[in-house]
Amino acid sequence: MRAIRRMPPRRKATRGAAILELAILLPLLMMLVLGILEFGRALVVQEILTNAAREGARRAAISGTSHDAALTTIDNYLANEGITGHTRSIVPNANTVAEGDPITVTVSVAYTEIDFGIVLTWLEDNTLNATVVMRKE
Repeated sequence: MRAIRRMPPRRKATRGAAILELAILLPLLMMLVLGILEFGRALVVQEILTNAAREGARRAAISGTSHDAALTTIDNYLANEGITGHTRSIVPNANTVAEGDPITVTVSVAYTEIDFGIVLTWLEDNTLNATVVMRKE
């Protein structure tokens, strides 16, 4: 009896299909990764702004502290974190506010000041803001 030899199955012509799939999906994957990085950076900076506003409000809320000292506290906190181009305000003036009255500290920075240089077009016109309210001691 003669043994039957099986022929290997014929392969379809798929040569180059993997490269084509990579060429189609790689730009989408890169946009996804860069978007995650940009949003992550925005969230980190938002937390830094909140902390800077909290530090400034705490400084302004202490009796005997000047308005300029509270503003300097905010500037120093943000400078230590490498953030420039910010704006900050303390309302009312920490020098004149009565004990027990609220002090509102607002810190903001344009998104273009904190990005990694790959500004996504839908984020470039945004401003990150943080506001903290404390009572004067």
